[in-house]
Amino acid sequence: MQQWVEDTLHENVIEVLPWAGGDTATHTTYATETQTVLIKTYTQSQLVEAELLGLDLIRQSNSFSIPKVLAFTEHAIMQEFIESGQPLEVYWRRFGLQLHKMHQNQSPTFGLEHSTYCGHFCQDNTPNSNWADFFMELRLQPLIDKINQSALTHLFTEKKALIRQQLSQVKEAPCLVHGDLWGGNHICDTSQKPYLIDPAVYYGHRETDLAMMKLFGGFHATAFQVYQEQYPLEEGWQQREKIYQLYHILNHAYAFAGHYIENAMHRLSSL
Repeated sequence: MQQWVEDTLHENVIEVLPWAGGDTATHTTYATETQTVLIKTYTQSQLVEAELLGLDLIRQSNSFSIPKVLAFTEHAIMQEFIESGQPLEVYWRRFGLQLHKMHQNQSPTFGLEHSTYCGHFCQDNTPNSNWADFFMELRLQPLIDKINQSALTHLFTEKKALIRQQLSQVKEAPCLVHGDLWGGNHICDTSQKPYLIDPAVYYGHRETDLAMMKLFGGFHATAFQVYQEQYPLEEGWQQREKIYQLYHILNHAYAFAGHYIENAMHRLSSL
């Protein structure tokens, strides 16, 4: 990897450091005298393809900044390293405004022409004009099937009609969503500019991003307030938020099992 970096940057690497990252790739920084790059190394080439697609769609949305991709191979991406700063009020205001701007990018159908990944879960994005069908059949049901826990499956079967009814209330057009917008997938740079990373993009319902932002915390109330001022949420969003958060809890249950299955059971029961 070091030789690849030196050949790409035409500089000698003077420091190599492991960097904290997700569970689908290893992250390493390579520093030269003038710049630092981050290399993400994947075990599957499909993850590289999905990552590049997602970053490009966000770039095209003219909303958030994304790290510049400098080079890539079948199993790795080299991108600029974003030095992080402490987010201030201005950052969160910008974040809310840019999230609204990203959600203005619309599509005739829900989904995408390519699959994307939310963690280890391959998201089938087969286009569908019906949001309830899309989210039930391509998000929730596949994870229930993969987890294959009898009590969870039984409870989900009991709740399917209610979930479908609540999702059927969505009348908004499909829009570009990040798909995995937890606190670790945004960066505040040293000039208070918001960056998004590790996308799991598709055209979906905008409330899915907001629900994920709330699930594990890490976002200031200002971001939500500014977003709501720009683009008020539709009636019934509180119930849909629970469903959208359930998806990510199920994804964690699929990846890690343990208490996430109990969490999913509790959330299903509370619907």
